[in-house]
Amino acid sequence: MTARTNITLITIMLISVSASFARGEDLKKVLEKFKKGEAVLLDVREEVEWKKGHLAGATLAPFSKIAFDPECRKIIAALPPGKEVYTYSSTGKRAFFAANYLQDRNGQPATALKVTYQAMLAAGFKAADLRPKGFLQQLKEQEEKDLGKK
Repeated sequence: MTARTNITLITIMLISVSASFARGEDLKKVLEKFKKGEAVLLDVREEVEWKKGHLAGATLAPFSKIAFDPECRKIIAALPPGKEVYTYSSTGKRAFFAANYLQDRNGQPATALKVTYQAMLAAGFKAADLRPKGFLQQLKEQEEKDLGKK
């Protein structure tokens, strides 16, 4: 390959990379779509990161497991058609690769959010409540489930 060909290929790659990211100013639009049920948030960080904090309503699908883990593959297969899928990670790198994987291998349109988890919280996304449920709350939920089955 010539130097000119290499430069052309690199330019094309950089353009496609930048086009696959949702910019920070788009977070308000993403949040509105998510609130309306028009979008899915896919957290592609590792489970240890997820347990430290994640967005309320997000689905965990660690990037390291997307291609090979059967449980993770089920999660990917269950993504609702017709809804926009937004991937996020701690810095956006894994989110980018996960979005590309979903598009290339699954035909699932996805957009990587090139923002940090903290920036998403600052934009108005809510953190999931990680506090353990008390016994009375668990009992109430079980009773509601049991009543719903009858």
